Amino acid sequence: MTERFSVDVPVTNLDAHLEEDDVILDPIVTNLQDYQKPSFLSSIWSKLFNKSSDDEFFLEDIELEGGDLAVSSSFSFNRDKRVKMKRSQIALLVGFIGVVALLGGWLVRGVFNSDLDKFQDVNIPVEQSKVSDRKLLLNNGTTPYHATTIVISLDGFHPHYISPDLTPFMHELLSEGYGAPYMVPSFPSSTFPNHWTMITGLFPSEHGIVGNTFFDPDSNRQFVNTNPRLSLDPEWWGGEPIWKTLDSNNITTSVHMWPGSEVPFETGQPLQVDPYNGSESLDSKKSTILNWLDKDISERPELILSYVPIIDSLGHKFGTHGEKLTEGLKSVDFFLDSVYQGITERNLTDIVNYIVVSDHGMAPTSNQRLIYLDDIVDMDSIDHIDGWPLFGIRPRIPVAKFFKELEKNWEHHLLKEHFSVYLKENLPEEWHFGTNTNQYSNRIAPIWVVPKVGWSITTHEDMENKMEFDYKPKGVHGYNNTEVLMRAIFLGVGPYFTETLQGSLKVNPFPNIELYNIICNTFNINPAPNNGSLDIISLKNLLPNDWHDSLNYPGIQIDDEPFMVINSSYDQIWRVSYPENPKVELTETRTLATRTATSNSLSNPSTSASTENKISELIIDVIDDIEEAIEDAVEDASDLVDEVSEDISEAIGDWKK
Repeated sequence: MTERFSVDVPVTNLDAHLEEDDVILDPIVTNLQDYQKPSFLSSIWSKLFNKSSDDEFFLEDIELEGGDLAVSSSFSFNRDKRVKMKRSQIALLVGFIGVVALLGGWLVRGVFNSDLDKFQDVNIPVEQSKVSDRKLLLNNGTTPYHATTIVISLDGFHPHYISPDLTPFMHELLSEGYGAPYMVPSFPSSTFPNHWTMITGLFPSEHGIVGNTFFDPDSNRQFVNTNPRLSLDPEWWGGEPIWKTLDSNNITTSVHMWPGSEVPFETGQPLQVDPYNGSESLDSKKSTILNWLDKDISERPELILSYVPIIDSLGHKFGTHGEKLTEGLKSVDFFLDSVYQGITERNLTDIVNYIVVSDHGMAPTSNQRLIYLDDIVDMDSIDHIDGWPLFGIRPRIPVAKFFKELEKNWEHHLLKEHFSVYLKENLPEEWHFGTNTNQYSNRIAPIWVVPKVGWSITTHEDMENKMEFDYKPKGVHGYNNTEVLMRAIFLGVGPYFTETLQGSLKVNPFPNIELYNIICNTFNINPAPNNGSLDIISLKNLLPNDWHDSLNYPGIQIDDEPFMVINSSYDQIWRVSYPENPKVELTETRTLATRTATSNSLSNPSTSASTENKISELIIDVIDDIEEAIEDAVEDASDLVDEVSEDISEAIGDWKK
């Protein structure tokens, strides 16, 4: 029998040394490139409001002393750093606006003996400056940022792993954040095909990575995901990865261990690629992501992709339940929470989109659920076996002859209801796997043996000599991608979701070919041709308020196998009641909205992170307080006018020099 290789261990020991490309900032105003003198208005503004470092003034967030006003322009759920604005400064602001209005008329009449066009040529800061004619410049209150998206993939993480007790942060995202009840992986539901699908928008049959291991008869070569020598040739990898799409739009990417990221493509490479390191701690992953956010804007990535293999590894080793998996779920949840806290502490919740996904779920295996391949086929007639736990067979003898024998043996097999046999062209259409005739179609084996979820295919020899009659691994995926146990997650939070969904939270479940387009949409760019659509995160695809899942977890009958979470968050929200486990009410727990006293609820998100919208919100929210401040300041009007006049005179003098 042809040797089978281990699966779901990304490429190791790669030596990718990629130079970082600088992002060059175009001048905000290009017709006076050598003009460095501060603008007249900015000089006055500086005099009025920047007298000391203790009274910094930002339009993003204002809070009057004494608790009179608390305005937050973010729907962040941990907004700790707020900026105070004194009543005297409010009055100064009103005075400044009035003086500027008078000066505007004065300037138009030619008081400065210069026309208005010349004045407009001065380098006056604008609210959102174009960078390289493509990107808008945002600000977190102290530092310029471009729109940013972080995508973290949790290998092997099923939606039912989320619960209030084990994963409180993910419970909050599922119950109060944006996203879908679940995401459908592509067929086969294996790691490498699905990770490449998520960043190309193509089905595995369309991008060529049709399994973790497979044979290509056209090149007479074997693809093995764990062997760099057998997997890193760019010829294997079809489609356009997201970092190449973004690069063509002058948007930068850094990748931390994403499967396929170490392939040395000729163009469109990320700024930085961290090779796979299975022993890296989650704390180190967090530091990597946040350190990238702290880079100078010329080196900072706008898309960050990160990969976390721990849950998949634990699932393979221990199955879908147990103490080790419980500990892993808690640690991954803490990691995700700490990354988001880092985003919040940097005041980036209106700038950064935070997306958490997985590639597939996990099913338990058992010694009582085995199908022996050598009972139904002549092993000596097999040339290559592709895939696992489903087997793609390339026979040494004519395909028709081999399949006829296989089908006959299947018909008489006592366990025939637990597996199916197919010719490639007869694979279910919903799998988008067997009927294509593109350049990669020969990579899909002509015959397939597909077990039902929870069942495994092996041989008597393997069970005796390699496993010592105890089937391993204890958890498996790769089955029919539409099965309940193979489902993946999609959770999100950030300005893209806020603006697009306008207060709604959830959309209908969708296939993972859509992630590529979603990422493109967060940057408002056109994607490369792909199998997805452009409107998954949209008002017309909202999840109905009364939606319930018609398929119960785990979706199969397994008498001897406990599951990780019975009272999961998913069950609490969307599960249809049935006698053995009725639907329960949502568990009381901390919420995204109550993480801090100053945070906003996700159910009442704020609008755009743009400075323009922030100013609009600010004007509406503080108008009453401005009126009150004016009344309080009347008795000091004389002194105030003298002070303003003095500062303006000084500013005009400095400016004329």
